[in-house]
Amino acid sequence: MLIVEVLVASTAPVVVKFLFDQVKNYRRRGKKTKEMEKFKNTLEPFKERLEVNETELMKIKENAEKLSEILTENGFEITDEMYQKWTLNFLDEKLSGIKQDKPTFKIELWTTKSAEGIEGVRDIKILPRKYRIGDRIVVYFKPDRDCYLTLFNIGTSGKLTILFPNYLFQNNFTKADRIHAIPGDEYPFEYELSGPSGVEKIKAIATTSELNLLDFEFSREEFFHSVESGVAARDISIVAKRMEEVSVDSWAEVMCEFEVE
Repeated sequence: MLIVEVLVASTAPVVVKFLFDQVKNYRRRGKKTKEMEKFKNTLEPFKERLEVNETELMKIKENAEKLSEILTENGFEITDEMYQKWTLNFLDEKLSGIKQDKPTFKIELWTTKSAEGIEGVRDIKILPRKYRIGDRIVVYFKPDRDCYLTLFNIGTSGKLTILFPNYLFQNNFTKADRIHAIPGDEYPFEYELSGPSGVEKIKAIATTSELNLLDFEFSREEFFHSVESGVAARDISIVAKRMEEVSVDSWAEVMCEFEVE
């Protein structure tokens, strides 16, 4: 894998974290080189950064490529599969880490097949959900107080999609006890699971005051804002950082997941 192929400003901090983890795994074999440590130390300042400028990006690219080459030359080859698997694990860790242990209000979140309709709500409370690639589903959510809600979907490929707000509903203010469906009758399409097989996760984060969790523009062509796994890992890190600054009594979250086979 040429690490520079996935290195752009939006993925650079994530790639640096990935390389650091690979160096750690390499060290567990009892191996270490001075040259490797030199490049690792050069990348150290960017490990916890969420954004970099063009000058910093060039520096990261140069040192990341050299560090990757050293690992490969010493029998520790970095592959696309390895990076994708690591990114999915990182996403899962970050998303699950946005946790509210003492919420002052509640959000219900569930899924059904399109044909089941809203009555399918009770199934998710009893049995774990399983779907097949090609199934058409609906995502429902209902908060029990007025709030500003953002709905994140991490697909089985690691792609991040913001289901709400979206092009059709750009204001994410949500009334208490109202059930929202995505896609509902207002949407000009159905939500079909495209795979690959795996576990798909949906997380709702709601705040009592207006808060922009991610910066993006709505597009008729895209409808739902979405990014690939490398950028998704950076974006979820941004969300986690912003939620650290929110008063503990003014937000709630919930997550549901289902298997796609």
